[in-house]
Amino acid sequence: MSVYSLRMPHANILVVDDEALIRWSLKERLTGEGYDVSEAETAQEGLAQAAKGVDLVLLDYKLPDGDGLTVLQQIKQQTPEALVILMTGFSSVENAVQAMKLGAFHYVNKPFNLDEVMLLVEKALETSQLRREVRALRSSQGKDFGLDSIIGESPAMKTAKSLLARVAGSPASTVLLTGETGTGKDLAAKAIHFNSGRSSRQFVNITCSALPEQLLESELFGHERGAFTDARQQKRGLFETADGGTLIID
Repeated sequence: MSVYSLRMPHANILVVDDEALIRWSLKERLTGEGYDVSEAETAQEGLAQAAKGVDLVLLDYKLPDGDGLTVLQQIKQQTPEALVILMTGFSSVENAVQAMKLGAFHYVNKPFNLDEVMLLVEKALETSQLRREVRALRSSQGKDFGLDSIIGESPAMKTAKSLLARVAGSPASTVLLTGETGTGKDLAAKAIHFNSGRSSRQFVNITCSALPEQLLESELFGHERGAFTDARQQKRGLFETADGGTLIID
């Protein structure tokens, strides 16, 4: 049986902590696992290192020149893709909640178990890798469904493509596409989505005629567990799934 790992090769990890022993311990273990590790003793040094580009930051909550929550917020502003694990000896539910709200991947209490930290590091880097793959996939989809993918140079087609570009760039929230079967309504919908500001979000296509009338409401709007006899678990509706993106109702 083959085992596949999502571990990012040569991932760059930054350890920001004013305690030399903690920095040394983490660096030794992380380097031994094959990661590229840099260190910082202060908030200012940490921000400067993070600006150079890192995949993951192990960040102490209490630093000589600032607190970890402020540094976390600044790191997420300057390097949004970087994931941050906050480390602290001053644990509180309020701090944990605040850290998550500011974008922390996880929260670790000191003294910590190195093996548990390594598991968190691996999970964080798997998350980072998956996000990269999703962005790459969406980017390739955008190229596949760009306006240039619509074939035709007749005056009518040029007018249609110009209109699609205007609709994609507009704040319009509802678009009606009409035409006979085979005229490319689905392709036009994808062109609007992938050329709009919603392209990074979901594109959901639902063919209403393929759904039994009794299930249509549940599919579109979802339902809560126990809402009816066979509702054994909560189900998200397609409107919620497509929130912030595009839902085409055919």
